[in-house]
Amino acid sequence: MKKWMMIVSSILLVLVLAVGCGTAKKEEGGAAEKPAPAQKGGQAGGTAGGGGQEAQKVFQANCTSCHGQNMEGGVGPNLTKVGSKYKSADEIKTIILKGRNGMPGGLVSETDAKALADWLITKK
Repeated sequence: MKKWMMIVSSILLVLVLAVGCGTAKKEEGGAAEKPAPAQKGGQAGGTAGGGGQEAQKVFQANCTSCHGQNMEGGVGPNLTKVGSKYKSADEIKTIILKGRNGMPGGLVSETDAKALADWLITKK
């Protein structure tokens, strides 16, 4: 019985990820080719700068179904202090692009992944 429940739980998790994350990508349409605002290195401002605002828009369109509207977590982990967990924005960008654990990769363009990573590294 436990094995059966694990299988059902796994299937449900995959469906939630596929529907939640996949829907956001489809709604985005051609936005993968849209360049994010130019940013320097890992210096994305919090929520006040233009780069931070663009990253927030990308997050809202692609990540909230798993990580929550306020980054509080849900199906995916809490991201409110993700910048304290990783040493660089490049580490976060790699996770965004390639995926990890239950998170699928390739949900956003490389440009959007960089903007997100630069913004997320400031969350400490």
